[in-house]
Amino acid sequence: MVIGSVVYLLFEKGGLDSRVFLVIGVTWGTYTWLKKLARLPPWSGLFLESLVLGVLLMPLILWVSTPVAGIAALGSADTALLLLCGAVSLLPLALFSFAARRLPLSVMGLMQFVLPLTQFFVALMFYGQIPSHGAMLAFALIALAMLLVILEPLLTTIFFKAKGVVEDA
Repeated sequence: MVIGSVVYLLFEKGGLDSRVFLVIGVTWGTYTWLKKLARLPPWSGLFLESLVLGVLLMPLILWVSTPVAGIAALGSADTALLLLCGAVSLLPLALFSFAARRLPLSVMGLMQFVLPLTQFFVALMFYGQIPSHGAMLAFALIALAMLLVILEPLLTTIFFKAKGVVEDA
């Protein structure tokens, strides 16, 4: 259901470069899967991720060599804000690392849909953007699929209790 609605949305939005959306989805899915497979403690995993990304991106940063103002050129308020941004971005990454070890992969995948649906509702409610009927249909199907994934354990338990297979604990 989700795949069909996403494919429909990609074809309906012909003007957008859909490869970007697919690459983002595949990379986040791969990241979640690798995070689940990793046997590292969460803080060690975050350190390793930062180290690998730093080593891979440093040549790119040096190659682009765009003049960047040093931290000394910033005022104290800007420096504090910059350091606070780093700490704020660390919190969701740390929480994701801790959750990846405890949650099933299906729940981790479900979490990847929370942000796009939140952005959709913010655009709809606060900014008054009116999506096309195709976009509304696709997002409704994605939200329905998310609801089914969330309710599946509850419905399975109710079904098996009705059949007398599950005993009360």
